[in-house]
Amino acid sequence: MAINTKGLKATVFNWGPCVMQTTVPKYITDKLIEEGRVSEYKGMKTSKRLAGHIKNQVEYSHEVQKWFYSEMLPIFQMYRYVHCQYHKLPNIPCTFEPQALWCNFQKSKEFNPHHIHIGDFSFVVYCQIPKELEKEREEFYGTAALPGEISWEFTQQARPRWATTGIGHQPKEGECFIFPAMLQHWVMPFYTENIERISVSGNVKNFYHPEKMNPPMAKLPENYF
Repeated sequence: MAINTKGLKATVFNWGPCVMQTTVPKYITDKLIEEGRVSEYKGMKTSKRLAGHIKNQVEYSHEVQKWFYSEMLPIFQMYRYVHCQYHKLPNIPCTFEPQALWCNFQKSKEFNPHHIHIGDFSFVVYCQIPKELEKEREEFYGTAALPGEISWEFTQQARPRWATTGIGHQPKEGECFIFPAMLQHWVMPFYTENIERISVSGNVKNFYHPEKMNPPMAKLPENYF
């Protein structure tokens, strides 16, 4: 990142993993909720394969997964571009292989502990954030992440803050975050009763095609990701 202030110029280097925030159209979040309820009705539970302390986690049908990943392709391509720009890597053409797609119906006292995912990159889409959480967050008096907040951390926290080793965020409806699957993250519980926070997560694996570069590359650069 280039800085120019009061005639002084400097460069600050990017550090750490690339976490991208964007938004998805409402028709996508609406359909994800609708189809999530269908999976819930059909009993398509997937909690035993996930880290979350969330009772109601369901997987989507193959048809819904195919539709979703088709709709999200431009956003995934954007993340690849941003990732390569961030790390100063050649943007080698790649195709994406979906590995999972599930819906989290999070209720009071439920949470996601520290965990990572499979694949190369993961994402979360926020479909429903109850307004009641705003009041609970305002009344929170601790120093940790706020109720219902998502956090990412890639190394030990720095106290005092001589380095930024992680971030926390209060999600809003329609937001989407994409991040490396190996990046540790977690979600805090909330305690307001009779509300439901709905999010959708998934994992994607990259398959690179260096032969499609101009000029073609014989192989991938060492440690390319």
